[in-house]
Amino acid sequence: MRFITNTEKVCLIALDYADLSTSSNDLYEFLNTQRSVRDQVKSSIANTKQAYPQFDPRLAILLVGSRSDSTTYVKTKDKAANEVGISIEMNKLPETISQEDLLAKIKQFNLDDKVHGILVQMPLPSHINEDVVLESIDYKKDVDGFHPFNIGKMCKRAGKPMFIPCTPKGIIHLIKTTGTDISGKRAVVIGRGDIVGSPVAALLTAEDATVTLCHSKTKDIERIVQEADIVVAAAGKAELVK
Repeated sequence: MRFITNTEKVCLIALDYADLSTSSNDLYEFLNTQRSVRDQVKSSIANTKQAYPQFDPRLAILLVGSRSDSTTYVKTKDKAANEVGISIEMNKLPETISQEDLLAKIKQFNLDDKVHGILVQMPLPSHINEDVVLESIDYKKDVDGFHPFNIGKMCKRAGKPMFIPCTPKGIIHLIKTTGTDISGKRAVVIGRGDIVGSPVAALLTAEDATVTLCHSKTKDIERIVQEADIVVAAAGKAELVK
């Protein structure tokens, strides 16, 4: 995630770690924010464990197949969880696993009181319906925030989802770390995907921004971006705005 600020506009761009590493200033600011959030989570978990010694937050991760990008993301999540005191139950499943068997595995974790969160790493092999899989996760353990219950609550005025998708939530947090008051600002989100674009538009609306959601079919997108106070680019397509 890279963020560039000036007195008039806040611009956040959803990027991968490789691109982030090209700018030492971006990396420094990102890592400072990352450390701050992790320290807060670590402290909160430690305090809860001290008050309730039996407390042991546990996350079940299901990784289907051996895609290099998915494997890297899962390793990053595993490392971060261990740093803050969250136990990980890693489940590496073959790419050939049937949808029925995957759903059975998820059901097992849904019913396990010792598991507090479930994360199915996306994308899944083409023979598995991702929507069916996401909807099968207990919404109270849906740490990705993609269950229809959580998405619906997030989009509802004054709604209270159990979890919010992490990248959109992180974007809102990063905007706030710049000292920007989102309320009343004109925000433009470029991209309407389910993972970043649409959720972050909903979160900006909840922060009382006036939001315009742009995409590949939007006319005069350059003018719309120029008029914005806040821009979030999450289209997954280079040079959509020139």
